[in-house]
Amino acid sequence: MTSKAAERVSSTKISHKLVHGQRILVKSATGRERSRLRHEAEVLGLLHLSAVVDMLELKEEDDQTLLLLLDNGPRTLLWPLDMTGEELLRALQRCCTAVEQLHEAGWSHGSL
Repeated sequence: MTSKAAERVSSTKISHKLVHGQRILVKSATGRERSRLRHEAEVLGLLHLSAVVDMLELKEEDDQTLLLLLDNGPRTLLWPLDMTGEELLRALQRCCTAVEQLHEAGWSHGSL
């Protein structure tokens, strides 16, 4: 595949893995999405949203960029129907705190 064709085939994927009992989020990007992932890593490095995630590493490989994040939250809002009311409230509180930190730092979610 030529480099121009590779740029047109862009994707971002998120996977999870457990390492020494800790949840690691692995975001991978190809093509033009690689620059977006680099930007996300830059913003996360500036904001320190440790209530949600900690940035572990940004890796550059020949055909993809990887962003490794430590998932600090006990649960996410990805499957809210599987959560108790108390878990749902805690997850929502963490999300609101993260958004507040973003706004205090001069960022809006859409500008990330």
